[in-house]
Amino acid sequence: MRLFYASDFRGPWKEHPLSPIVRKDLRTARPAGRPFVLDGSLYRLGQDCYPTYGRAVHAFQITEISPTAYAEKMVETPVVEASGKGWNSDGMHHVDAQQRATGQWIAVVDALGVP
Repeated sequence: MRLFYASDFRGPWKEHPLSPIVRKDLRTARPAGRPFVLDGSLYRLGQDCYPTYGRAVHAFQITEISPTAYAEKMVETPVVEASGKGWNSDGMHHVDAQQRATGQWIAVVDALGVP
């Protein structure tokens, strides 16, 4: 997974010196939704594709981020997992969670399964 930064959303974008920040790791490298802030901490979501595609989605707390540094730690419990039945029986591979002005959370998820 590669990391880029810019002083403006429209660019120009520069690749982070520690990029790729995750290399050849089926459990953590594949993105699974946009980053979000929870209780003042920044998180990224990543797919766990081992031993099968979309087995789970994990959250990673970004503990340090700057144009020269990057560090993260995995939250132990997956955000969502393949359930073995129904709409997400075979996989979970994307979660787009956003906090509403009321404080409640809403999420759009993408899964693999049978409706």
